[in-house]
Amino acid sequence: MRLRRARFTTVLLLLAAGALLLIASTQPWFVVVLRESPDTPLDVSGSAAVPVLAPLALAALAVAAATSIAGRFLSYAAAVLAMLLGLALTVLLWAPSTGDTAAAISPSVTEATGIAGADAVAALVRRVEATAWPLIALVLSLVVFGIGLFAIATAHAWPQAGRRYRTDSRARSGDDPARGDRGGRSAGEPDEASAGHAAPLDAIDSWDDLSHGSDPTR
Repeated sequence: MRLRRARFTTVLLLLAAGALLLIASTQPWFVVVLRESPDTPLDVSGSAAVPVLAPLALAALAVAAATSIAGRFLSYAAAVLAMLLGLALTVLLWAPSTGDTAAAISPSVTEATGIAGADAVAALVRRVEATAWPLIALVLSLVVFGIGLFAIATAHAWPQAGRRYRTDSRARSGDDPARGDRGGRSAGEPDEASAGHAAPLDAIDSWDDLSHGSDPTR
């Protein structure tokens, strides 16, 4: 992989990871079966299990957008921010992804039953079935952290925004009208418009001038 394309790779991976994390926040993570109503399981979505998941996913998308136009200093700042986002997501998702689901399901159980408290909620739950989404979200969090590391390691080789425009501006500065050089002609050379007016008129043009009351010999 060429290091000069590392910025594009970083932005693309961050966009993909942020979008997948946002999708994961809308998916069912746990199916809770209550003792009182085993026939009506309770679905717990990612946003209910980890309320800050969606905002952090949007933050990853914002970092990707900023990385695409950032200069040298801001590129490093965006890389550090991506690492912090990945680390925060990993810490938040570690417990529900590895089987400790009590804190993740408690708000949904309390909302459905009106009973609060860790011990009371645990007494209501018969079993909890987890889907693949908590583990997927955890892996994506580690990916975001890895993207930040990759960005820090390669940001020195990223092409800087605006360099091309500065080069084009210097190139255009060579056509300075103050030099008397218009379109490559010397200062004493008449342009095409002047040459056209100085050229002799043919008979038809002379007749038209006479028709309009002008002197063609002027």
